[in-house]
Amino acid sequence: MSTSRSLLLIHPPPRVTESVFVDRWIEALRAEGFELVGLTPRTALRHPRAPVHVHWPEHLYSHPSRSIRIAKAISATLLMLVLWCTPRRTVWTAHNLAPHVDGRSLVSRVGAAALRRRLAAVVVLAPDHEAEVIGRYPELRGVRFAHIGLGSMAPDASGPPPTRAHDDDGPVRFVHIGILMPYKAQLEVLAGLAPLLRSDQVELMIVGRIGDEAYAERVRAAAASLPNVDLRDRYADDTELATAMQRADVAIGVQTTGFNTGVVAAAVPFGLPVVTSPTAQAEHLRTELGDDWIVTISDLTDPEEWRSVLGWARRERAPLQTDVFDWATIAARHRELYESATRSIGASSEAAAERATARPR
Repeated sequence: MSTSRSLLLIHPPPRVTESVFVDRWIEALRAEGFELVGLTPRTALRHPRAPVHVHWPEHLYSHPSRSIRIAKAISATLLMLVLWCTPRRTVWTAHNLAPHVDGRSLVSRVGAAALRRRLAAVVVLAPDHEAEVIGRYPELRGVRFAHIGLGSMAPDASGPPPTRAHDDDGPVRFVHIGILMPYKAQLEVLAGLAPLLRSDQVELMIVGRIGDEAYAERVRAAAASLPNVDLRDRYADDTELATAMQRADVAIGVQTTGFNTGVVAAAVPFGLPVVTSPTAQAEHLRTELGDDWIVTISDLTDPEEWRSVLGWARRERAPLQTDVFDWATIAARHRELYESATRSIGASSEAAAERATARPR
């Protein structure tokens, strides 16, 4: 850990958020010696050489209230002007190629494009993501990319997680973790598991707060029509999440869009294997962790694919030994990236000064 304090402007701002990842990321960077300040036009102008980190550009613009969206759009436009008028120092973590729900308005798309053209670096969560990001946004060709994976998002719980020895004669207990929205695919999972739920081969707990009320109502109806389903459609704190995961044999961390799912980083460090979507992140982590801990499923509505997961779920697993999800390592790699960005600011300033001195008078 560095002993010097370094200023970092971030969005989302450093307060309690609805993202476990951002909360843990903030804690790790503070431990690494960073002073974190919310990114606004004022702070960006006041600290023109401080590195900037943005996670979801669309969140600079989005809000359910129209009046607040307008205010945010004005603020974000001013921010883009400041970032364009100050040295290039912005880092973007490419969690997704495109927003799940927000970011579809014209002003948001234009703002995100303006931000991409002022990036000093892009963080990707798996090595193969770089090519996908450049394929979608060719203007990023030549920008520095850094592969920095997710840190542990396992819930805090008293004592170590239990050693799981599955009863071959009992049902396999799945827990699906994630906000109730279409991209988290709760409906597809219920459809695929329906025959196994009806035959008492599996049990399913769904845990997640409501992100889309109309979608949540459909999930409620589907869950109510099936046996062996426990739907908990509300925010789960660490204690409730840890209890749900301790009762499960396998976590489900699937989604229909996006590069990654934080469920892998929550469940595997907790000692729980994960069924996930076939993404570059999943393949990278399967290489790192082994087949015991990650399995992918292509068609969530296919009962036969789920049936093939049952044998995998019943495997005996040795305790996992890995530092893949270590936040201290992740924070140190971010520091290196920010220092590189600020070094380039200094180099650009020196080059500009040399050019000015060399001009004939």
